[in-house]
Amino acid sequence: MKNYFKITDFIIDQSYKVPLKVIDDIYRFHLFQINKVRNIINKPIIVSKNSCYRPHQYEIDKGRSGNSQHTFRDITNGKRGAADYTCEDLEALLNGLIKHSKYMRICVYPKNNFIHCDYASNQRQLFHDYGNGWEFIRNLKSKP
Repeated sequence: MKNYFKITDFIIDQSYKVPLKVIDDIYRFHLFQINKVRNIINKPIIVSKNSCYRPHQYEIDKGRSGNSQHTFRDITNGKRGAADYTCEDLEALLNGLIKHSKYMRICVYPKNNFIHCDYASNQRQLFHDYGNGWEFIRNLKSKP
């Protein structure tokens, strides 16, 4: 399988120190998953510039709570951080993520042309966000 991504694609601001545990988790739970999808759908995928790892202090500096899945702060209980992806063919990306990734929560942001993926659920679920917060669409089949 060809590797299309590198760890630095998943780090929003390299001026912050990234813990080795986070790098390991990015590789295992995000880089591997999206690389698999990329190989299957055979379409370029971009890791959003606002994703995947955002240091807690970065979130605070931006006026946010610091509790985002993107901070990788709570990687216990199945929570393994989050990543956002985009593709010229968002529908192909979405179908690839649903069918070939182990992400538990997938949220499509159609207005912003990206898809958020994380593990913060015990049930695989699909959401859409049209600008007013996440709207539940449906439960997805178990992990592929």
